[in-house]
Amino acid sequence: MEDIYVNVDYDKSSDRRLYGAVVLCLGLLSLFMLVGLIVLGVHYYNSAHSAAAELATIKCNLTELLQDYEDKVSSLTEQRDQLIDRLNTTTEELNKLQSECIKPLCPS
Repeated sequence: MEDIYVNVDYDKSSDRRLYGAVVLCLGLLSLFMLVGLIVLGVHYYNSAHSAAAELATIKCNLTELLQDYEDKVSSLTEQRDQLIDRLNTTTEELNKLQSECIKPLCPS
């Protein structure tokens, strides 16, 4: 029975077409993947720079706010110190007045 198939020419052209189609499909798939990776890389690069610019702006704004609050705290600290000085002065004056008022009332 094997003798029947010895003289038959095997058609290799259909295999070559199949391999060619497979190579073409894989080549196109590789090309599309490469283009996709390039597009993703460009998108990531642009988004990273835009995010960095936004963060820099936010940092600048926060720095300005922090400086404003530090100035306000400094001003409030000065006002507090002035009020403490006034309170001390007023307390001393009150003590003087009380001591002067009490002396004449005391029997000698």
